[in-house]
Amino acid sequence: MATNPLISQIAGLTGLDPEWVNRRLNKELSARGLDSQDVDMATLRTVLAELVQEVLLSAKQELKTQPERFADL
Repeated sequence: MATNPLISQIAGLTGLDPEWVNRRLNKELSARGLDSQDVDMATLRTVLAELVQEVLLSAKQELKTQPERFADL
């Protein structure tokens, strides 16, 4: 499957690997019983927003527990 432009944009904004975003997206859609080929843009945006929120919350928690990992930022 070619990378959706929205996936590329999310990956670029977050610094995440587009292939990872694509795999996670497909996993999430599959868990919801949806086919990545037939999903509408609103659903795609919602699922991608949830993935980004999950990544940001994880990074926030990691920043609290392991601040030394982010010393160079």
